[in-house]
Amino acid sequence: MASQNELGRLRDLVSYFEGRKLRAKERLSADIGHKWCFALVGFNIEVEEFKMEDFAVIRSVIEPPGEVELARALKEKHLWSAVGRYSKDIKYELTISSEAAETAQFAFTLAWWITSAIRIRSQTDFLIPAVADHSWSTIAALEDATCSIQILEDVPQARRIDTTRVIREEDLTWAIDNLTHFASLLEMPKFRLAVESLSTHHFQSSERMMTAQLWSGIEALFEIQSELRFRLSAVIASILEPRGEQRIAQYRLVKKLYDVRSKAVHGGAIDNKKLMAHIKETRQILAALICKFTEMEHVPNEVELDTYLFS
Repeated sequence: MASQNELGRLRDLVSYFEGRKLRAKERLSADIGHKWCFALVGFNIEVEEFKMEDFAVIRSVIEPPGEVELARALKEKHLWSAVGRYSKDIKYELTISSEAAETAQFAFTLAWWITSAIRIRSQTDFLIPAVADHSWSTIAALEDATCSIQILEDVPQARRIDTTRVIREEDLTWAIDNLTHFASLLEMPKFRLAVESLSTHHFQSSERMMTAQLWSGIEALFEIQSELRFRLSAVIASILEPRGEQRIAQYRLVKKLYDVRSKAVHGGAIDNKKLMAHIKETRQILAALICKFTEMEHVPNEVELDTYLFS
């Protein structure tokens, strides 16, 4: 027979879940309209909510669902464990209304554009583990098998390179102001590769693989076939800095970073702390290049790169 203490703990547990369910029901009743809700893990902004025109909102998640609540709500029961490993860490969600995106495919594409632009501009290492057809703040209210969820980035080994970084409101504004230009440039394979290299490098468990991925993005942007170290360093410095000491310093920095890159990808001995510092500097350069070309609405070709070098 259960003791009084055990019965008390059981009553407290039931009360706890009932309280969460009631609060979630209140939020559900106020959450009007169908939308796709993309979970954001490791995402932190300066405000509770940021509205992106009329089609998307980034907002804080209140009481994300626990494993018991997920098990009850999910239509796709086999996804319970995959979603459950992330759910308690979902602090924000990106919601896209079905009025703005009539098909799920377009909603997913729009979400990828937005989150990639934010990752590039802010250089943050957040994860998008899943998308739901209900707000993550309301799933605890749902009855049996009424919530549909799709796994997106199930990468438990994903790294947080800078755990203290907060995404600024100006980064979010930049992402939405430049979204059309950004999406247009993604039609170019070399620009798309650069974006994917930067926005997913933290999925790699090895610092060497992160290094290789970031440099593949830089090299893709310029398609330089010869004298790679010198030309890359000179072109990057010419694009990012005005003539003078700043450009010379940038040129020397990129050359130094390229030497580390060569040692890392060819199996040379290198300290992990030094390699992590290299990753931070390299992704800062790649992010600056992608932002620059997005604002230009154009990726320079070989002739234009020569103009940057010699004009």
